[in-house]
Amino acid sequence: PSRRWLKTPWPWVMLVIALAMTSPIVIWNARHGWTNALHVARDTGTDSAGKFKFMNLIESAGGQLGAMGPALWVIFIGAVIAAFRATERRREVILLTCLSIPYFALVALGGLRAKVQVNWPVYAYFTWIILAAWFLSTRLQTKATWRPWRVWFWVTVALAIVFSPISHNTEPLYRAVTRLTHKTPRKWDPSYRLRGWAELGGVVSKRLQTLRPGAFIMGEKYQFTAELAFYVDGHPKTYCVGSWLSHPTRRARASQYDIWTDRRLDNPELLGKDAIFMGDDPDDPEQPAYDLMAAFETFERLPSVEIYRAGARVRAFDLWVGRGFKGMKWPGTQENH
Repeated sequence: PSRRWLKTPWPWVMLVIALAMTSPIVIWNARHGWTNALHVARDTGTDSAGKFKFMNLIESAGGQLGAMGPALWVIFIGAVIAAFRATERRREVILLTCLSIPYFALVALGGLRAKVQVNWPVYAYFTWIILAAWFLSTRLQTKATWRPWRVWFWVTVALAIVFSPISHNTEPLYRAVTRLTHKTPRKWDPSYRLRGWAELGGVVSKRLQTLRPGAFIMGEKYQFTAELAFYVDGHPKTYCVGSWLSHPTRRARASQYDIWTDRRLDNPELLGKDAIFMGDDPDDPEQPAYDLMAAFETFERLPSVEIYRAGARVRAFDLWVGRGFKGMKWPGTQENH
């Protein structure tokens, strides 16, 4: 039946619609030096810089196990096995399986060349969870079939009730975990990146008032640059420095800031103005200064903005003030995206 279906126009109409919906992304990339495609290639390790690392695969598996919970993973695996053994609604459950497992496997194998972020396989879970719900419904039909799975089900429910609030706000754990492990939240809590931006915005807003009119804001990375644009009073125009740095190992990936023509750091309208610069490298906080000293008449470090939550030091923002901007020269390469 599946082969006969391919002889009808409907699968090909579906393909045309999919290509039409994807074409704006392809056209945009073609017009902008394939920035997005190269950016993703670097993230996933499919460019020339990617290297095989088996430990990345182990870390990726641990991240997925922690994100979904071990009990739910047992149900997921049971659902996949049941799908291939199904006699009723077989086409439907096989479709759900084919829309989840291949993509999940592709992302997992990508972990051999790059560090897989926990959210990357999320597409696979959309249909996988539906498959798991179907599987549990088939187990509920009799007491005998439900008995082996009820423990896994209720453990999944219990873990969800306990950890869902914590995953939305980990701050109540900061004091206890810091005392037990002697590690700052930056070492174990990925959500530390969300903390402190409002406080930083307030500090930068006050600093800008002490500088000459027309002072602007610079960020070492595009993430920082965007946060400052949001949290500083008045939502000012901000500039990303990362891809303008001369040292290849320090240069950040290209981003939207490098496409916007009004964010170029060789803009003559910026000459002579003062600026606040933000970096964030706890291992070498002075490194950005080496690249920027030549871009200003004077370039001085300001006191760090330290962020605390529940008595624990979450992070510190490194700030500099530059006076008399002399401009920066584009390094002449798009190799880092």
